[in-house]
Amino acid sequence: MLDVPEIGFRPSTKKHNVDLIILCDWIESSVMFVDEQLSQSDVMDMLCDMHVYQQKDFAAARVEDAWSELKRRQLWIAQGGSYLSTKKTYPKKACMAAGACT
Repeated sequence: MLDVPEIGFRPSTKKHNVDLIILCDWIESSVMFVDEQLSQSDVMDMLCDMHVYQQKDFAAARVEDAWSELKRRQLWIAQGGSYLSTKKTYPKKACMAAGACT
């Protein structure tokens, strides 16, 4: 996974202070340049390890928001809409289909 961005990721305890768009861009970039796929738990663990979130269940809520946004991004293009529909991972081919890996 790429390092957590310095902008858009602030400590979150009672309110999400992680910018959703930046989080999604970070996930897509990590898949494109580093990992073949990332799971929701991978992202959640990284956010907690980097002390962006203290509680995993609160981090999980934001990661779930990110997965919804990633699904939405895939729906913007016809061939990418099914990769995340039932999976909790974001594979490189989904990133490529979304046009982020070109």
